Amino acid sequence: MLSKKVQFIILVSVLLFSTELVHAEDNKIISSTGSNSDQNIINDALSEGGTVYLNAGTYTIDGPVYIGSNSILTGDPDAKIIVSSDISNPWFSPTIGVVNLFDPFNVQIKGFEIDGNCHNLNSDWANSPGHAHDQEQLIKVIGSSGNFGNNIRISNMKLHNSFGDGIQVRCIDGIICADNEIINTQHESIYYSASKNCKMIDNKMAVITSDGGRFDNCINGEASGNIVWKYTGTNNNGAWKGGANGFQIGDAGSSKGYNARKDWISTQNVEIHDNVISDPGRESILLGEVSRNPESNVYVYDNVFKNTEELKTMGIPVDDYSIENPPTVEQSEKIFTSLFDILNISFVDSGVTNQTEGDISYSVQKTDDGKIAGGIKIVGFKNQILINNHTYIPDNNSTIVKYEAVKTPSLNFVAGGVEKIDKTVDVKTENGTAYATLTVKMKYYTVSKNQFTGETTTRYKISEAKFKDSALSPDVLTRPTDMTGAVNEFKGELE
Repeated sequence: MLSKKVQFIILVSVLLFSTELVHAEDNKIISSTGSNSDQNIINDALSEGGTVYLNAGTYTIDGPVYIGSNSILTGDPDAKIIVSSDISNPWFSPTIGVVNLFDPFNVQIKGFEIDGNCHNLNSDWANSPGHAHDQEQLIKVIGSSGNFGNNIRISNMKLHNSFGDGIQVRCIDGIICADNEIINTQHESIYYSASKNCKMIDNKMAVITSDGGRFDNCINGEASGNIVWKYTGTNNNGAWKGGANGFQIGDAGSSKGYNARKDWISTQNVEIHDNVISDPGRESILLGEVSRNPESNVYVYDNVFKNTEELKTMGIPVDDYSIENPPTVEQSEKIFTSLFDILNISFVDSGVTNQTEGDISYSVQKTDDGKIAGGIKIVGFKNQILINNHTYIPDNNSTIVKYEAVKTPSLNFVAGGVEKIDKTVDVKTENGTAYATLTVKMKYYTVSKNQFTGETTTRYKISEAKFKDSALSPDVLTRPTDMTGAVNEFKGELE
């Protein structure tokens, strides 16, 4: 793991997502026609921008959906766009997805489901010649090096069962993908390429091949609060179960095989933190060579890594699933819920006080110990939180102490002085009591004068003292201590 100093990095990213992209009179509510070509009614509604709302129902499509700028596509949680299983040839390709945003500005997609239906399609359609799972991206968000799109938000979506990426993004400056459920998308779950100010926050990703989250040639990227889980269900249609990494960060000279050069932009300022990664199949976090360059500012910290055996111990029924009894999408959702409930313990904002000893007015009462006068007092506790009517603090650093140490008045009458005073404070909490110890080491000197020769002599001495205090304390919140993690370095061409 990298240094904890990463917690202080500031990513300069301005993401302004307006909830008032359009006027109320621009809203359009549509329902499925029951045909295999519901993309037509969706595209007609989207053609003039505004908000399009999908009523509950299944929207079967045999062609692409296009969303222009200044648009919102949303819908009932039970609304589902699904690729028709009756198509004889796919329209999707490496350059056309299921839902497409080209040169987009001010777009939101939220609240419904997209199902690629890949398990009912010809498995040969997954790949173009010489490539693997580069077709059927469910949401494709594409700008250009000379015309970056921006202000894009994709949230609260269910994205399932596609040959290619769940969300593929290229040349966008300002995008958030948040609170999405992405299961069995057989390339990346979320793929940011040659983009800036790009975040993936609080997504749930059941991965099967390639990666959960990926940053290629990105500036100001962040992945936080995501849960990555291995998909082993039957809807794989030939995809490599267990062939995924949790996250991948690096530079690629081009999009593999397509001569789409990306070496004009290089990875910088990317954080991967506070994610839960559980047995994705390959590496938890895969770093390309550029990620190991300190100037790239790629930081990986505070992630939770759990293997199958640990999850079983925690009561998550992973061993109930097998080749004969694979998890369904619904079962994967239950696993996500279990992971979130068990592993994500967070402190609410109201529990964080940012208080220091300097904020508390208290005069320390000093006592003499040898040549040192000092004292220490426990004056309070910061960052307290109430869980089930019981008060906790996160760690010993939450104990606030005031302390002081000086030379004793007796030294005022001695020729000489103090050269240095070192003070060390140790705080620990045991069985509901906080103990604070101030250790002081003072180096002082005395000066004497020979009354016959007039010569002076300086003698250095060291005095040590300890001062202690104790007080009743909230309990320190116990959190898992058996977490292990690994950062794997990768050289060579990225997938």
